[in-house]
Amino acid sequence: MKKTVVGLFLASSLGMIGAMEWVAPAAIAQTESSTITYKVGTQNIPLEVREDLVAVQFKRTRSGQAQPFERLQQDLQGGIRSGAVTVEPVLQTYALISLKRGSRGATVRALQQRAENLDYVEETIPVLSRQDSDQAVLLPNELMVTIEGDTAQVKQVLQRNDLTLIRPVRFTQNRYLVKAKSARGLEVLDFANQLNNTSEIGSASPNFIQDLVVPEQEADAPQATRQAARSASEMPSLRDGQWHIDSRPQRGQSASRVDVLAPEAWEESKDGKGTVVAVLDSLIQWDHPDLKKSMYKVRKVADPLPNEIHGWDFVEDDADTRMSPSEIEWLTSRFRDTFLLSDDKLVQDYGFKGQFSYCSYYYARTPAAHANCLRRGIRGESAGTFHGTMVSGVIAAKSKKGAVGIAPKAKILPVRVLGIEGYGSMINIAEGILYAASRNADVINMSLGGSFPSYVHQEVIKEVLADNPNLVIVASSGNEATRPGYSGEVSYPAGYPGVVAVGATDLEGRRSPYSSYGSQLDVVAPGGNTASGVTGGILTTGGTFRSEFWDGVGDEAVEQWNGAFDPRGQYYYTQGTSFSSPVVAGVVALMKGEDRKRKLSSQQMMDILEQTSSLKNLERLPAGKQKLYYGSGLVDAQKAVQAVRDAL
Repeated sequence: MKKTVVGLFLASSLGMIGAMEWVAPAAIAQTESSTITYKVGTQNIPLEVREDLVAVQFKRTRSGQAQPFERLQQDLQGGIRSGAVTVEPVLQTYALISLKRGSRGATVRALQQRAENLDYVEETIPVLSRQDSDQAVLLPNELMVTIEGDTAQVKQVLQRNDLTLIRPVRFTQNRYLVKAKSARGLEVLDFANQLNNTSEIGSASPNFIQDLVVPEQEADAPQATRQAARSASEMPSLRDGQWHIDSRPQRGQSASRVDVLAPEAWEESKDGKGTVVAVLDSLIQWDHPDLKKSMYKVRKVADPLPNEIHGWDFVEDDADTRMSPSEIEWLTSRFRDTFLLSDDKLVQDYGFKGQFSYCSYYYARTPAAHANCLRRGIRGESAGTFHGTMVSGVIAAKSKKGAVGIAPKAKILPVRVLGIEGYGSMINIAEGILYAASRNADVINMSLGGSFPSYVHQEVIKEVLADNPNLVIVASSGNEATRPGYSGEVSYPAGYPGVVAVGATDLEGRRSPYSSYGSQLDVVAPGGNTASGVTGGILTTGGTFRSEFWDGVGDEAVEQWNGAFDPRGQYYYTQGTSFSSPVVAGVVALMKGEDRKRKLSSQQMMDILEQTSSLKNLERLPAGKQKLYYGSGLVDAQKAVQAVRDAL
């Protein structure tokens, strides 16, 4: 485990190369200041202002009123070739605007100016990326600050530092979300640096909005390579497809085990009974047939939220982590189009949208192939919005004939912190962590990751671990290893001290090619690799089984699609460290289930987890590389459970 605080996370050095006014990305590109620096401790993280993207913040609407994403698309499209402008919703109040390359008579700067003149747009905001990553990061004029004192003292500090209070950060003391009165755009970074040098402010961090679900490789591999593994229709049963639990049905009875030996652990444990695992993620459809009996009910808390029963949605700020009516319409209409529209119509409506532009690049001259690429992309994106549902199933799915989780008697506390597009704000995640701890979660799983460290997240994690000495936090290491220029580091929050960083392995006992690695990696668990076929992925609970996705789609039109195990995607093959992390969270739940009186601290639990992990059945590598790729090794649920019982 990471036992020392590395000096990478000190927000007191946050800054930029020169303070500049926020101007259009295209204009910035013409100056020498197009590259700025995010300083974290002694490390300078080079950032670039994205020339191909701009973001907008909408004005606040009445409760329940949808934001005008479609209207913005239409207003910006005027006078520009159809399909050249794409508007992607981000959380509830932002949108990301992209312009297809080579669009004549249009620039991102012109789109920004047009957007600023719309009466429903509050302001435009810059979009950044690390130089070694294309992960988009929005920089709104919002900061999280720490200020000691009573209400009157806090008000005075805010006034003296030219800040406006937006609201206090919930489930903690002395933290506030604020807005700078005089800074905007890129100036917010420099302003945060100034605040960190002010003695009356403990810390200040920008409320970055990041794309935190790093895409795994598409689960629908090319037909030529899919033949290398058995297809879903050839699998004897759904349970046999869950090789992360028991790999023998796929590898054979005599082959070495590359799973976590969950069945053996079940024979010696209480299956995680009495344990609560908080899942901080995207949509969690807790009414899935295999999940509805595994949901934790919040009862008798000191600070109940309105109508709080099954967790909390920090994106929409309500008690339901499932799809909202507006999200249902947004998701299902696109999904249905892939079954109902002709090739030509599908290409016309979706062929040149930013997120699917790769289809036009590769297949523009072959309409049928272009349409099929779009179908895979849209369906995969739709299935992926239920990331939190998939993660929850890996941990604690419970059914007689359906999927089963690693800890089937554990309970899930749903905590939604990501929008349907995978973006999350720093404050949503901070409050999600604090909320989970306040609801007495035993384990927190975060299958998300960003390239930016956040000082406030490190502070919050340190705080909840100090206040809850039995709490174990588990996070995915990231899916960045195949990215050009990858330097060998895990993503955040996995990289923070006190967090179990989990990498991914495949059905052959090798590191999954995408799995981020490095000295901060702690353990590995099955995360899958679908390059040779969908059955090499992790089979878990999906979300597209809902009837809204299939209205008007006849049974004859439904085919085996992408990673769906069944025609409607109630179960889905996926891959990524997003799914190795909940395997480990489930193993920790099994361990916790044996320690009913919570005698063992989180550090003792983590030590046992690592000490009982093994490199035995993993691919043999040189010693130095093996540690970087696998940490302490593949987790072993049976030995971990036995070790906990021996320690009590």
